[in-house]
Amino acid sequence: MSYACGLVYFEIPVGYDFPLYDGVSVVGFTCQIGDRTIEGIVKEKNKAKDIFDEAASKGQTAGLLAQGPTSDVFSTTLGNIPAGATIAVKVTYIGELRHDVSAQCTKFCIPTSIAPRYGGAPSNPSLISSSRNLTQITGNGMRITVDVSMGSTTVIREVRSPSHPIAVKLGGTSSTLSTEIPQLSQASATLSQGSTDLDKDFILEIVNETVKKPRALLETYVGDTRQRALMVTLVPEIALAPAKPEVIIIADRSGSMGGGKIKTLVRALKIFLRSLPIGIYFNICSFGTSHSLLWDKSFVYGEESLAMATKHVDGFDANLGGTETLAAVRASIESRDVHQDLAIILCTDGDIWHQQDLFSYLDTQVRDSERPIRVFPLGIGNAVSSGLIEGVARAGKGFASTVGEHEKLDGKIVRMLKGALTENITDCTIDVEYENDEGDEEFVLVEHVADSLGMVSLDDSQTSTMKDSTEQMNYHCDIMPALAVPKYLQVPQDVPPLYSSIRLTIYVMISPNAPQEQPVSVILKGTSRQGPIQYRIPVEKIPQPGQTIHQLAARKAVGELEEDRGWLVHAKDENGILLKDKFGAGASFPKTAKFEEMIEREAVRLGVQYQVGGKFCSFVAVEGDEVTVQRGNVCKAVEQISRGGRGGYSLLSASAQCTPRSATGGKDPFCALTSIPSSSRKKARAAPMSLGVDSTQRVTQVFRSGALGSGGGSNAAQDPLDTIISLQCFQGFWELEQRLLTACGVAKSAATKAILAGAPSDQSSHAKVWATIIAITFLERKMAGEKDTWELIVDKAQGWLQSDGVEVAQEMETDPLQALLSEL
Repeated sequence: MSYACGLVYFEIPVGYDFPLYDGVSVVGFTCQIGDRTIEGIVKEKNKAKDIFDEAASKGQTAGLLAQGPTSDVFSTTLGNIPAGATIAVKVTYIGELRHDVSAQCTKFCIPTSIAPRYGGAPSNPSLISSSRNLTQITGNGMRITVDVSMGSTTVIREVRSPSHPIAVKLGGTSSTLSTEIPQLSQASATLSQGSTDLDKDFILEIVNETVKKPRALLETYVGDTRQRALMVTLVPEIALAPAKPEVIIIADRSGSMGGGKIKTLVRALKIFLRSLPIGIYFNICSFGTSHSLLWDKSFVYGEESLAMATKHVDGFDANLGGTETLAAVRASIESRDVHQDLAIILCTDGDIWHQQDLFSYLDTQVRDSERPIRVFPLGIGNAVSSGLIEGVARAGKGFASTVGEHEKLDGKIVRMLKGALTENITDCTIDVEYENDEGDEEFVLVEHVADSLGMVSLDDSQTSTMKDSTEQMNYHCDIMPALAVPKYLQVPQDVPPLYSSIRLTIYVMISPNAPQEQPVSVILKGTSRQGPIQYRIPVEKIPQPGQTIHQLAARKAVGELEEDRGWLVHAKDENGILLKDKFGAGASFPKTAKFEEMIEREAVRLGVQYQVGGKFCSFVAVEGDEVTVQRGNVCKAVEQISRGGRGGYSLLSASAQCTPRSATGGKDPFCALTSIPSSSRKKARAAPMSLGVDSTQRVTQVFRSGALGSGGGSNAAQDPLDTIISLQCFQGFWELEQRLLTACGVAKSAATKAILAGAPSDQSSHAKVWATIIAITFLERKMAGEKDTWELIVDKAQGWLQSDGVEVAQEMETDPLQALLSEL
């Protein structure tokens, strides 16, 4: 991506803050100022800042790209810009595409703005700190082009956007000529209106039949062919045992949740409450500046507690001020029954700065609790902090989801409840199986990845790459112990819990010290109540050396270190002592050599070696700098991944461009050039900007509507799904009544009249059975696209039928019920 700020007239440093999705790897930074182009390289953040300051003091044009206060905010700073110069800054990043189980698609997101966040932004010394003024730059919006290539054997069924009207071309990319043969594995999308304001994130959904196929891709590093990396991805389809944890839903009622967000949250919470299983303990915590629990302790789910909770939720409004998320989470955990498992579903728009405090608290609680704690964050709104939502999921061992103000919330919150109501599988491990060059089919070399951290060598002769990174740092590195790079570096170091239909991605960086034979398969093992779980995934080698998977893995590894997790936390010395205990607080080693500094040194090593930015590393670009980096060409490397192998691999390249608006056009700002301290930048809006060519071959316009705000009001009351769910009794059955039959669209049917005429007037169990069968049949036949929303509702109903000893098949053959069901 790149951004072009047009004609500017600054000879002092100026800055630009912009959002990126959490976890992406920033791998390139280029500044074009007038007819000059300077390219950035990654340095330790303080070293990068020093280089920038020195260049600026000498009158050289320079650029600095640094991570902001959170993992989803970045800042560029330019120094010594000639008056009247045109600026174009290109930021290149790579990242994983998200799998949306509710929509059955792959999802791509371009954040476009940084929403105002609660609390002061943490200081960042790598950013410009001199006090200057804020200057707004107006623009004519953002132009977006997205090209998709899924590999020759994959068929792209649909490309759509739930956030913006788009024009889609299937069968080729924006650069495909009209004379070329269409490729079903390719597509391109552009904005139907040419450009868009920066008021909400751009979201693209790609539907294809191989979205759930397990893959294990092996990449040889372009800089050292002995260094390799595996990317393992799968969507587990497993029947996990049901669980009945205590469930606490935490609802954000701060001022920023006003309008459509709070209305739709209320609607979704009502469905959530109806979906709870009988006998479970639950509670509701709402928060803003303050917080409150519905009950001091969770209450058992029943008719009375359901009525109380529904009435409580009906009174929700966005009237509680600020966003003290940590206090609400702490109060919820402290209120728990310590003898039960706990599942928390956190619904928030994610607008806070001090995120690491929340992550650290959850890390501690999840690690130290005798009974499992899991947290499932749901981000709501157009500018959710992906850093907060994804960070809470990692710390809380759950999974994250987001919903914009253009998407329905019901199915996603029920999906999270379904995840919470399954057993907790946390003992998964990764093995790498190598080919046997000796020809002995009975002997197979299998390496257990976790074993490589059992004994980390402190031998200086094995630590050249580690020692090189210390030269970048301003610490007491001469007395810090030198560590050997582990044979296998797994990211995440702890395999996340398995959830059915939720994508799992794991990286394994294989050092030159590992066996040099060809890996043939990756084995994921775990245990459940039903028995062992095992996935054996064949390894597909990418033909040409590259660095894309290495850079993705390195950024994930750095992210774990930034959040006080990762391989160093688990590493032990030759005597089996954890390094964090040996060199942590209170250790006998000199106090100036802290474990925290060892973590930062490792993060710098990864950042510098693989040229990825992060909390501890920044990009710096200086005019006339002759330093070169063995970066290669990122676009070509990704293209090799896309086209390599028999089946090909996924590639999605996006370009987004913002251009200045004329002095007479419009009032809406598209970005903010800042010349002020970083702590004051929280109000700046920004956007990723462009690299590509707009496609003029527009085949069809796609826009999936369904605004978040439409969930409330009279329209919601007319929704047949809402009506049917609201009429279900807490035990799981429905009464045979006119409102149910009207919602199912058969109120005026002759068969319905016959049923009502023949039904017992006292609403006996037999009438309830008929009503329940009618409701289930309608949902399954007419509302199949909303299954995520009603799935647990139907499960409860079927459970009631079974407990009542009903022969459903026999009942469905009864006249006139059979005639009525045939009309559904």
